[in-house]
Amino acid sequence: PKEIMATLEGLRSKYAGKKIVAVFQPHLHSRTYKFFDDFVSALSLFDKVYILPIYRARSEEDFGVSSELLASKIKDAVSVTFENVYEYLKDYNEDYVILTMGAGDNNIVAENLVSEK
Repeated sequence: PKEIMATLEGLRSKYAGKKIVAVFQPHLHSRTYKFFDDFVSALSLFDKVYILPIYRARSEEDFGVSSELLASKIKDAVSVTFENVYEYLKDYNEDYVILTMGAGDNNIVAENLVSEK
């Protein structure tokens, strides 16, 4: 979560006046559980957040956390899938910066967004 806040701070400095949108994929249920409140605080600083399913790098219990639960605690957040995230992102224009971050397959979203432009 500290890295998320530092990244946002840098983006706000570089892209002053633009809205910052995050597409975030949490890494591991155990890590999401351990830092849940910190993730809520950090992600709440974005103008809009789309949360992809939690990445499972190995077999683990879900600790009662999910992307849906995380999104429900953040004012401007939505839980999305890899299939529907593009529907949410298609209408953003040059007034926005879209940041993809997190674990797992999240880089696919960034690659697809760049290839569409």
